[in-house]
Amino acid sequence: MGVVDVVCPGAPETAAEALKLAEQLAARMSMFPDACRAVGIAVESDEEKSRHFASRL
Repeated sequence: MGVVDVVCPGAPETAAEALKLAEQLAARMSMFPDACRAVGIAVESDEEKSRHFASRL
């Protein structure tokens, strides 16, 4: 990832791209939970993820 990853023409495209990048970051965080904890990034447990998902339904 560079300084500028994507240039979007408008707000809807920017929001969609931001969501996509957030999903990519979340996937990376789940692959390295110990490293995330070491630098102070909280990683949800499977139970916490289930509760969070259920609250969205």
